Order: sequence, then C-alpha cells, then structure tokens
Amino acid sequence: MKKILSIAAFLAIVAASAVLTSTQSNRPQPPPANRGQLVAADVIPSPDFYVPFDADIKQTQDGWPDVTGRVYRDSNGSTRLEQNDGGSLSTVTITDNRNGKQYEKIDTVYEGRGTNGAWTMIDIAGRPPMKLTRKTSGFRDPKRRVEAFDVVEVALPNGDRGGAWSAMAPGLNFFVVERRAPADFNLHRRLLNIQIREQDPALFLPPQGAKLIEKHSTKH
Repeated sequence: MKKILSIAAFLAIVAASAVLTSTQSNRPQPPPANRGQLVAADVIPSPDFYVPFDADIKQTQDGWPDVTGRVYRDSNGSTRLEQNDGGSLSTVTITDNRNGKQYEKIDTVYEGRGTNGAWTMIDIAGRPPMKLTRKTSGFRDPKRRVEAFDVVEVALPNGDRGGAWSAMAPGLNFFVVERRAPADFNLHRRLLNIQIREQDPALFLPPQGAKLIEKHSTKH
C-alpha cells in the first residue's frame, strides 16, 4: 500500500512539475487589489526572451525512493522533463510552446497507471516568458543563489501549514530551481549542473513513429 501511495504521489508531483516548468499556468500573481498599483520598481528584472538551458534533477522524500532526471528548455520556451524513481516508474513530459502541444509518456510496473508505451497529446496555450513582482503573494528575497543563479522565493498556497516554498531564478525566466515541502514527507527538489545553451529541437517532440493518444484540450 505504501508503494502504491508513493506511485500516486510521484504522478501528482510529475503533473505539478509539468505545469510549473512548462506552461506555468499557475504562475504566482499579485493580489487583484494591487494590480493597478504596480510600478516599475515592483517588477523583478528578468530577460524578455526565453533563456535556453538544461539541468539535472534530484528529489528526496522521507520513506520514498529518490527521484532523478533531466530538464531541457529551448529559446522558444519549449521544455522536456524526464523523471524516474530508480525502476518502478518513469515519465517524460514535453511541452511544445511554439505549436501549443503537450506530450507525456508514463512507464510503470503497476498495471493501469502508465500509457503502455504510447504518448498522450493535448492542446495547450503557448506562453511568453514569466514575469514576477515584489507584490506577489508570498514573495521574499532570501539573498542567496542556487548554483550560480540568484533566486527569489515564493511561499506555496499551503505554505502557512507546512512551510512549503519554491525558489525561482529570474535569470532563467523564474524557472523553479528548488522546492521544499516539509509537511510532504520533507520533500526537497533541486536542479543541479545548470548549463545555459541551446537544445536539440528533436528533444521537444515524441520519437518518430510513436503512438499518440489525443486527450481533451486544456487550451484557454
């Protein structure tokens, strides 16, 4: 039972990661009352273009297998997120920001929880580089770096209960480079060996001839 729960939790984390690192549709926003009051000094400086990079992923969580993987992003804002827990589950999530498509493949030893070698495909809305302001709810500036990148931190919506937060790098368009969730079995997720460079376009499409299963659209 504990293993099944860990698989479900891993899939939930994959889903959350895919949103945070690709479409970023749940990006933090200032409170509505403050939106008309923003001034230039409130906006945190960051590139107006997507910065391409790749990095290793490491995630630890008390009582569960470590999760490792890779993340890639190109100058169009497309991302590829690869994650695995060492044998029982692996996922690949591709967000094609240019063409408005997201693909995902889940391989697992647990029946009914994977995609059986196929890739699911949905339509999504392409997005420009993320912007963040100092008036964002939960914002704080810890004056620290992850790897060689300055970061800002944003408390997650349930952070008041468990101290959860995400560290985002302005130099990488506020990509989440570290996350802690003490109440979630002391989850700690971090990017390592971050390299700024352009990526092979083939990374952002399923392999040629792959079986695609179209799902309902999330485009809005």
